[in-house]
Amino acid sequence: MSAALPSPADRGPVTASGSPPPRRAAWRWLVLVIAMTSVLVSTLSLVALRSSRNAYQSRAVDAVQNLAGGMQHALAADLDRVDTALRSFVLAHARATTQGPLDDEAMARLLEEQQRLVPELDSLQVAGADGLLRQRPGPQAPEPASLAERPYFVQVRDATGDEVVVSEPEQQGPDGRWTVVVARRLRSGDGRFDGMVHARLDMRHFERILGTVALGPRDAVTLRTARLALVARRTGSPQPPAAIGSRNVSPELLEALQAAPEGGSYVAATALDRIERINAYRRVTPYPLMVIVGVATDDFLLGWQREVALVGLLASLVVLTLGTASLFVWRAWRRAAESAGRAQREAHRQRALMLTASDGIHVLDRQGCVVELSDSFAQMLGHPREAMQGMHVSAWDVRFSQGAVMRTMRHFRVGERFKVVTQHRKRDGSLIDAEVVGVGVHIDGQDLLYCAARDVTARSQAERALRASRALLDRTGRVARVGGWELDLRSGQLTWTDETCRIHGVPPGSTPTLQQAMDFVDAAHRPHIVAAIDNALKEGTPWDLQLGLTTADGRKAWVRAVGEAETEGGSTVRLVGALQDITESEQRRTELAREQALRAELERRAAELDALLRERSGMLDVMAHEVRQPLNNASAALQGAATALAAAGDTVATQRLARAQTVLGHVLASIDNTLAVASLLARAGPIERSDTDIDTLVAVCIGDMPPAERPRIVVDRVTTTRTASMDMSLMRLALRNLLSNALKYSPAGASVTVRLSDSDEPLALLIDVIDQGPGVPPALAQRLFERGSRGEHPAGPAGLGLGLYIVRRVMELHGGHVALVDHGGDGRGLTMRLVVAQESGA
Repeated sequence: MSAALPSPADRGPVTASGSPPPRRAAWRWLVLVIAMTSVLVSTLSLVALRSSRNAYQSRAVDAVQNLAGGMQHALAADLDRVDTALRSFVLAHARATTQGPLDDEAMARLLEEQQRLVPELDSLQVAGADGLLRQRPGPQAPEPASLAERPYFVQVRDATGDEVVVSEPEQQGPDGRWTVVVARRLRSGDGRFDGMVHARLDMRHFERILGTVALGPRDAVTLRTARLALVARRTGSPQPPAAIGSRNVSPELLEALQAAPEGGSYVAATALDRIERINAYRRVTPYPLMVIVGVATDDFLLGWQREVALVGLLASLVVLTLGTASLFVWRAWRRAAESAGRAQREAHRQRALMLTASDGIHVLDRQGCVVELSDSFAQMLGHPREAMQGMHVSAWDVRFSQGAVMRTMRHFRVGERFKVVTQHRKRDGSLIDAEVVGVGVHIDGQDLLYCAARDVTARSQAERALRASRALLDRTGRVARVGGWELDLRSGQLTWTDETCRIHGVPPGSTPTLQQAMDFVDAAHRPHIVAAIDNALKEGTPWDLQLGLTTADGRKAWVRAVGEAETEGGSTVRLVGALQDITESEQRRTELAREQALRAELERRAAELDALLRERSGMLDVMAHEVRQPLNNASAALQGAATALAAAGDTVATQRLARAQTVLGHVLASIDNTLAVASLLARAGPIERSDTDIDTLVAVCIGDMPPAERPRIVVDRVTTTRTASMDMSLMRLALRNLLSNALKYSPAGASVTVRLSDSDEPLALLIDVIDQGPGVPPALAQRLFERGSRGEHPAGPAGLGLGLYIVRRVMELHGGHVALVDHGGDGRGLTMRLVVAQESGA
């Protein structure tokens, strides 16, 4: 401006006004500049205030859209649970009607089963194809109501698809309660319309859901139908109740719905209370409902109004300063320069914020390529910042395919917001969980997607660990039969864990009153728990009691109840404790007392039996010594005599002595079997196994046979196993009996085969004794190994029926068995198989 002022040489004479004309011209220029500056300051102030107001409004819109989105998900999830119950009933009805229509009794039972699955439903009913409500028959049953004219029944009946129907609000019952009906179509076995199943949801049900939103004093959240009928409304401060079913809405809402039917925002004075709010609405897809969340304009503009006052004051000071004296113009210039510097610094600060923000900020174009990004995003993925310029989103996002990413990039709309949890691949190949929030923006004629990514790997791991911990706690409670409880003394609310509910025989999630909980306790024990609670409240004394219960289903139970009082600020505020189901231990304690008495009696009888067994054992020892020893001596003498006579050439005497030896061998075998039976029957404990050489066992058993019969025995080894775990003395007795039988019933001179093999499943040694005899009659085969069962051999004496019985008992003691192996063909020949079970790793 100094350049615009005339120099002293150019000044003319002073006029009558006392100021030279050039100065007056300078003042005119100065006034003009001051006026223009004032206008410019005012304009800039208005622009700044408008921009600030838009920013405040944008933040408010974001807030209400987030609230509306959260409420949309909550309502959709709640209605999904109701619809799931209806679908479940439709499927159950379809299965039940395949054999014909259901009577009212069966329909009532089916309804009760579904009602128990979703107890929070106000009611669950079925209307037939004629619109009449189905109900349990009985002499007191009222006349069924008809729903045939109700709009939702007509909609369900005329529907061509399998969609869910939600009614407009309607009043029901003598108390005039407002409800909403959620209904689905029923089909008969041949596919015809068979009525509808529907649930009634009380308006208080929706009010409870709306109550989960944190509202300011003048904020509001509203639920309306697709036809804009009011379903439920909640405000931050008490207001007169709204008229349910009212369709009184603002024109701005109607205009917004025409422009964006599924969701959007608008500013309007609410028709119900005339408070201007910024509102966001969302369709509760797929249900014909809409949730509206509004934040009072005055509340969110309060900060902006303070800015208006401040900017107005500053502008007034600037104008006043400019009008007071031109001497301060240079100060204005300086302030302008400083303001420009501040603006530049603010721009640099915004740029620095973009580059250093903790969240990974990145901007994508319609092709999914990076346009701009913050340093934090590059650091999050481990790439140099310059390398990520122009990089495609598919280079780091691994959860969504490239096709899905491109569809999203092509179809996102400006102003549309989204949030998604995905996985990003870092430069080193490792994966991180990321929460990405994005919004479509339009900058410099280009549609861009502004995204902010946050590394939530630690949070995801913590959430998974928390879910696992909760699941472990629930499983531990079920296994240990321990449940917890808490009584809030201020609200009187009693809370039970699921296991506590199971102990009392009530559905999980039940919340009984304190009196209802006391009613479960047996009357004889109720004074004890009442006294324990009184002591805890007065003196802070914890308790540990055993109480009898009668559960909801009439079952008697015993629990161990422990509890204590918790205080805050010196006052008792709650009682907490745990219950352990000790019914089984109490039953065991009672059974133990009976068993102890029975055990004493058994011990007395066992002592008597033990004395008898010792006496019998002594008798068996006497028999073994006094009878068997002389027979062994006689057998040895006969053997010596036969040898001497054979040397002398007396063939007749030698043959007679051989027959005598055979008879004596039968007598010794019978005595051995008799003693073995007595020993096996008296055995109480397990056998003592040892690692036995299989070939030695077979050789010893062959050596037990008469010398003339030994050459007939052929050993066929088909296994490389050398040893097996067994009691050799018992196994020798069993195998000897089988060989004796095989030689006895085979034709004279015919061979008897001992085949050795093994099996892996089960792990066992297999010993087959194969003869060429006449076989076993089918009637005898069923009881061949029973005591006293014996075959008939015309050439030999009849046995006592103990040999094969001993074989069976020996194999049972070894954990194995003996079996007949079918030869097929003509039935001649017989194979008896010993299955000697082996322990794993033996």
